[in-house]
Amino acid sequence: MGRISLAVCLVLLVALSNVYETQAQAQAQAQGKTFSVLDYLALFPKTGKEFAPYASKGLLDFVGALEGKSPTTVEFKNFFTNLKGYITSCFQPAPPGSVKSDQLFTAISALKGSQTGTSFDSWRLIEALVSMEKLSTEMKTSTSNVMPDPQWDRLSGSMFEWVGRIGLFVKAVSEINGKPIELKQFDIDYTDPTYASLSKQSSVRQSTSPFSLPFYLRNIPKTGKDVEPFAYTGMQTFLLDLETRCLANKDFKEFFVKLNDYMASFKTVSPDTYSLESDNISTQAMHLFLALSPLDGTQVGKSDPWKLVDGLVTMGDALVEIKKSGPGAITFEQSKELTSAMVKWGRAVGEFVKAASAKKGVTMDISFENYASSNASPTKAAAGNGGNIPTGQSAKTKA
Repeated sequence: MGRISLAVCLVLLVALSNVYETQAQAQAQAQGKTFSVLDYLALFPKTGKEFAPYASKGLLDFVGALEGKSPTTVEFKNFFTNLKGYITSCFQPAPPGSVKSDQLFTAISALKGSQTGTSFDSWRLIEALVSMEKLSTEMKTSTSNVMPDPQWDRLSGSMFEWVGRIGLFVKAVSEINGKPIELKQFDIDYTDPTYASLSKQSSVRQSTSPFSLPFYLRNIPKTGKDVEPFAYTGMQTFLLDLETRCLANKDFKEFFVKLNDYMASFKTVSPDTYSLESDNISTQAMHLFLALSPLDGTQVGKSDPWKLVDGLVTMGDALVEIKKSGPGAITFEQSKELTSAMVKWGRAVGEFVKAASAKKGVTMDISFENYASSNASPTKAAAGNGGNIPTGQSAKTKA
């Protein structure tokens, strides 16, 4: 029965892809274009189950057209091959098993001008691809006949966001390699956030007690109105404790200030229209990138920045979901999802800081105990704690 269902899905995918391809190509050819993002978005589907084949076809067509305008080097060919593989694995009907993020990050790092994956264009590209993977996973379970307007707006905005960031990255590295690309030929008029000068912010922060993130997460409150302050208090305290064990220099201090600002920016978005391209999130992402760049906590071929972005976006998504659930009681499943997101966030931040500290000659012990999903569930006895910070094992040995 499972094989029959998969076969039906594959047939549907091919059929829908052919429809979108024929219509979009006809409109683009009529205007003398190889691919028009606006024309393709004009064909945006009405039902959730049509989104995956529609998005996959459009992104692959766009990437193919973009590749034809880019330098014909081995590095660019490898990048486009891995990018297409990543997109396909995100949107194929069957579970992909593993999305090829490591191979894609290595291919990004190999491109001249990507600065081993630490340029702001690289950061924004990875952020968009992580968002794509998460949203595509969410939509695979959709069986809706007609999308609600907020969902339609969110998905169409995300589609344009992904295309824009892919285009901006390829444009940047292509120009560095001697081949300019004009994105307006694809009907993309997409402005990257401006590199504004950072205002100096002073903050006196001292750790008042040892902190263990797993121990803290055993006390998740029962209601939405208590969960959000609990989550932000936990993140701030975790960062404060982590900062006390770093070098006391301006680079690390600026990083922690901007990381706090970035996570706080998720408070400002509307759950119904949430997008990583929201003005405040976009601005804080730029500030965070500029603050983490001097730390140089990345290496060629290693997915440290990918894991960091994945952790930050995962936690941001969880915070938005908390707001969406309202001030009332949250379910046990929601508590587990928040716990999982916060552990993933803490591990990603901790590993990045550890790598950055090692490059400065400082060894940090940031060992996470095995925190399986069965142990990640909040205990019912401590629910309703209201966000008070418990005294636990020091994060110096256990995060």
